[in-house]
Amino acid sequence: MGNYWCQTVELTSQVVGAIHDGNLLLLKELNEAANESSIVSDNKRFLGLQLHAAIEEGHLKCLSYLLQIGADPCYYYCVDRMTPLHHAVLKGKRNVIETCRILLDAKADINAQNIWGRTPLISAIVNFKTMAAEFLIGENANLNIQDESGTTPLMVCASYNNHDLLKKLLLKDANINQVDAKGRTALHFAVVGKHIGVIKELVSCNCMLSTYDVYGHTPLHAAITKCHTEITDILIHGGIRVISSSTHIIDLCFKIVHSTVTRCLAYHSESDCAQAISSLECMHQVLIAMGPPLKKSIYQKALRLEKSIPKLDSLPECVQRVVVFFNKVTALVAQITAKNPKTMDTLQNLSRRACRQATIASGHNVTWAVHHMDIHTFLKDLILFKS
Repeated sequence: MGNYWCQTVELTSQVVGAIHDGNLLLLKELNEAANESSIVSDNKRFLGLQLHAAIEEGHLKCLSYLLQIGADPCYYYCVDRMTPLHHAVLKGKRNVIETCRILLDAKADINAQNIWGRTPLISAIVNFKTMAAEFLIGENANLNIQDESGTTPLMVCASYNNHDLLKKLLLKDANINQVDAKGRTALHFAVVGKHIGVIKELVSCNCMLSTYDVYGHTPLHAAITKCHTEITDILIHGGIRVISSSTHIIDLCFKIVHSTVTRCLAYHSESDCAQAISSLECMHQVLIAMGPPLKKSIYQKALRLEKSIPKLDSLPECVQRVVVFFNKVTALVAQITAKNPKTMDTLQNLSRRACRQATIASGHNVTWAVHHMDIHTFLKDLILFKS
């Protein structure tokens, strides 16, 4: 029995060596000898090992020969369930595309999932094998299969800032609004990664902006938490829903502003001041997008926070800029919160009513509605508190 095992190991070593050298003639001789002598007890595994070796080395003639004599193009021999196509994408040293094409012609499963639920396409994107990923997309791989955590190829591209590949997936109708196990969309991943180009691409393709994850957070929550003014602006102008009757978003704004301003006042560093101004700018954008009327409790929160700010004269210049911006935001809160008496039907008031109606009808926000209204720029500025 020991001698038999040694012969099998030696034969396996010889065929792998032949494949490594690209010696097709020797490979044929060794396989024919193995069949005649019946040394190999598990021929499927024996051929599978050779197939994976040929794939890794990229020797196409050896690969084609092994498939001709019965090697299984879907065979995996490890608990990770990495198929020959997975192996080609991840481990192929040369001729990767040609190897993938030969395997697919031999009926390899293009959508096979390994132990982590990853298809060859997801594996290719995760490991930056762009050419292989593009080939698999072109061969009509399923673009919406999710791995064990619910991640799709589109989510990986959004997370990795792979803009070019993301566009190819969208052109092939990948599901732009699919959610993972935590309820996150591709947009959530792009916002968390601060990938501006990807965010703009997703928004321009009409992705859902207000999807809540399992923690009750939308992409806007992530943008505000990271104090990213440009992303906040993109989402608001894209039409993300901001409800004035709800304090959820504005409460988050207050928390972030309180945290950043407090740190700025404590340490007086330029970076902390810049972060504080960014958080205030995000809050400013959200307030305008919500529009009047705001709840009185919001104004009261702003006043309480304002009382904790020291006098301007005693602060460094960078901190003074923060305080000035904070006062601007507080004034805006007061302006939006104020309950006006019944007013005349002026052009401004009529425009505000039309804006409110458009906001309710569209389910978006005031900023979005204003930019889609056919009114003069001066009136738009008034509604958005720019004048």
